[in-house]
Amino acid sequence: MEIEKKREHAKGEIDIITQFIIILDDLEQAEQHMRNNQGLDLITKKIKSIFNKLNVRKLNVLDKKYDPRTCEVVSTIKTTKKDKDEHVAQVLGKGYTYNEYLIRPAMVIVYKFDGERKES
Repeated sequence: MEIEKKREHAKGEIDIITQFIIILDDLEQAEQHMRNNQGLDLITKKIKSIFNKLNVRKLNVLDKKYDPRTCEVVSTIKTTKKDKDEHVAQVLGKGYTYNEYLIRPAMVIVYKFDGERKES
């Protein structure tokens, strides 16, 4: 019974955090269009500070080997560099974890090695 209560509590927390992640996404997008807006910057920093205190972490996947447990591949880009094969080339949507739970996978573009092409 106690485990079930903890699970329900965590689910409720994740639901709330997910809503704030959506708000943070919108604020960060607005910041790109409204450079040097102190109000937006302040709100964004406050949300990130709260996330830090709650142990909500942004996934750092750029240039790392693709991990299907934390990333969702949206597209691939060909590369002639074998060491870049299956590494994250670009992050289209940030992923987040809360404690040990994956809240949202990162939406990524991944390099795919094209052995037929030669480097120039």
